[in-house]
Amino acid sequence: MPFRQSSTKLWETAARRLRRQQDEALQTYLAICKDVVMVGLADPEFHAQILQIAISIMQGEKSYNCLPVLMSVLKEITEVCLAQKMSDTASDLDKHLDAIQTIFHKALETAARRLRRQQDEALQAYFVFPVEGRAKYCSAQAPGKVREAQRLRTAVLYAALNRADKVRRSRSVNTRRGRHRKKMGGPGPRRPSDRDRTWLLQSMQVPLGQFIQTVQCWRAASPEVHRGMLSTIIAASVVEISHSLRKVPDPSEIQTPASVSDLPPLSRCLMSIVIKTSSVLSSFVGELAECIAVGEIEGILSLTASLHIIMVSPKGKTMSAAAKNTASIIHRKLKTYREITMEDDDNIERAVYESSMRTLDQLLQP
Repeated sequence: MPFRQSSTKLWETAARRLRRQQDEALQTYLAICKDVVMVGLADPEFHAQILQIAISIMQGEKSYNCLPVLMSVLKEITEVCLAQKMSDTASDLDKHLDAIQTIFHKALETAARRLRRQQDEALQAYFVFPVEGRAKYCSAQAPGKVREAQRLRTAVLYAALNRADKVRRSRSVNTRRGRHRKKMGGPGPRRPSDRDRTWLLQSMQVPLGQFIQTVQCWRAASPEVHRGMLSTIIAASVVEISHSLRKVPDPSEIQTPASVSDLPPLSRCLMSIVIKTSSVLSSFVGELAECIAVGEIEGILSLTASLHIIMVSPKGKTMSAAAKNTASIIHRKLKTYREITMEDDDNIERAVYESSMRTLDQLLQP
C-alpha cells in the first residue's frame, strides 16, 4: 500500500508538471503572436489562423490559464480588423469579427465557470438562437418554481456550465476521482481556491479593459461588434447577479449594492472596467435600457440584477439622466409582477421585489 501511494503521488506530480509546461509553452506562443500582430507583420490569413487556434484553445478544460494573454491577442487583432473595416468591407473581415465575438463570449463563459464555487447548482441555462440572430436565455429555477425567460442579443454565458447532463457527468466523475485519491492517500476533488479566483480576475482585468476600450473607440467601424460586446457584458453580469440572489439563504439579507465591490466576482471585474470611462459607461447604460425596454431582460431577479448594475454608477445619488431613465424602465417592468409576488409569502422573489421597489421609490422620488 505505501508503494501504491508513493507511485500515485509521483504520477500526479509529473502530470501537473507536464500540464504547467504545456500551459507555459502555449502562453509564450500566444504572446509572440500578439507581438507579430502589434508590429504590423501579420496578414489576414495569419489573423484567421490565430483566431481559429484561439477558438480551439477555448474548448479545452484548462483554457482559463490562457485567458489573460488570449485577451491581449484578441485586442490587437480586433484593433487591426476594425481599423481596416473603416475603409474596406471585405467578407473576410466580417468573418474575423464574428470569430472575435465568439472568442469573447467563450472567454467570459470560461471565466464564469472557473469562478463558480459549485457546479451542481439548481440553476440550469441553455441557448436558443432564433432566425433573426438574437439569443434567448432561459433559466430554470429549482423544481416547483416559476420559469423566467430572458431574451438577450448575444450568448448568455453559463450554458456549458449549467447544462444538466454536464453537471451530472462532472459530479459523478469528480466523486469517483475524489474517492480514488482519498483511498490512495491523496487529497479529494479539487475546487478552485480563492487564490486561483483572485489571480484570474487580476490577470484578466487589464487586457480585458484594453479590449473593451478598443471596441469602444472603433465603434463607428462596426456597431454590431460594439453592441455584441456590450450585450455580452450585460448578460454575464445579469446572470451572475441573478444567480447570487437565488442563493441568498435569508430573504431579509437582500441588500442593494452600494459600490462595485458589493457585486459578485465577475460582475465586479466587468463593472469596474465599464465605469472607468464615461463613453463606455454611457454606451453600456444605453444598451441596458434598450434590452430592458424591448423585453430582452425579463423576470424579477433579472430586473433586480439590472437595478444593482445601475446602482453602482460612480455618481451615486446624483445619477445621470440615462441611468435614471433606465431605473424608471425597471420600475415600470417590475410593477407588472406585483400580483405574482403576493401569492407566496416565503417566495424569494417577493423579498427581492419589495427590496427593489423600495430602492426605486427612493431613487425616483422628485
